[in-house]
Amino acid sequence: MSLREKLPQYLIGREIGAGGMGRVFLATHRPTGRDVALKVTFEGLPEALMAQHRLEVDLLMSTSAPRVPRVHDYGYLEDQVWIAMDFVEGESLSVLLAQGKLSMHQRLTILRDIAETLDQLRLDGIVHGDVKPTNIIIDPEGHPWLLDFGIAMREGAKPSCVLGTPHIMAPEQLQQAPITHRADVFQLGVLAYDLFASRRPWAASILAAVALALAHRPPADFLSVLSDAAVPHRAELARLAPVVAKSLDVNPDRRPSCARAWVGAVERIMQSCLPMEAVQWINEDGPVRLCDAKTEIVVSAAGA
Repeated sequence: MSLREKLPQYLIGREIGAGGMGRVFLATHRPTGRDVALKVTFEGLPEALMAQHRLEVDLLMSTSAPRVPRVHDYGYLEDQVWIAMDFVEGESLSVLLAQGKLSMHQRLTILRDIAETLDQLRLDGIVHGDVKPTNIIIDPEGHPWLLDFGIAMREGAKPSCVLGTPHIMAPEQLQQAPITHRADVFQLGVLAYDLFASRRPWAASILAAVALALAHRPPADFLSVLSDAAVPHRAELARLAPVVAKSLDVNPDRRPSCARAWVGAVERIMQSCLPMEAVQWINEDGPVRLCDAKTEIVVSAAGA
């Protein structure tokens, strides 16, 4: 049977996402007319991964975290799991970063809001475990939404296999040790590099290389990376360096105990940046970006 035959209550439209374990479609719930993101796992997944997606349903239904999609319906199709959740319209943070369309204020706001979301997940006993730009959608109002709880788990759980994205995983995820909220704090440190330096703290991207880098080599110095990237407000952003360094400690016990530490640090930087009406962001290719709290205007180097 086709997916449309298996789920006749949904009018299934275009594919809006795909991953290693399933696909996501924009669909309409026929009885109510509600648009949803319909996530359906691939057929033939191992039982351990099927159990992980059943856990995803439980976790999403048990959290009160802001900017996390709500589950409207779910079910099982022999060896598949399907979840109908909020459809969040917007653009991936990874795309917006690649396009260079985010002002400094927007980047700081995204980091603060994601930290707030992760801290509420902590209070709900949930570890997301895959905090990266491709899993963050910026809606038309500029609010970031944290998506894809496919590898999320309960605080303190020990995974049965290595789950996650190699170049952002905390060491304990690579080691299949019990996972706590401090894994998400580690990934906030990686996200700071994505937002302000357009690079990762470790260059390796293959699982074995990442494990080796984490064990034997410190991350690229955050302050040096900011200087190399020629970002505005470097002096203010330097205040993030201590929390970044602590968050990327290979020993989870030495990291901040919760993402709330990030919220305070980012808000202090935002307050010091806001009085400036505009700053210049020099791009190596020539254009100058004039950024204020809400807008970013691009002009040529000659001012035309």
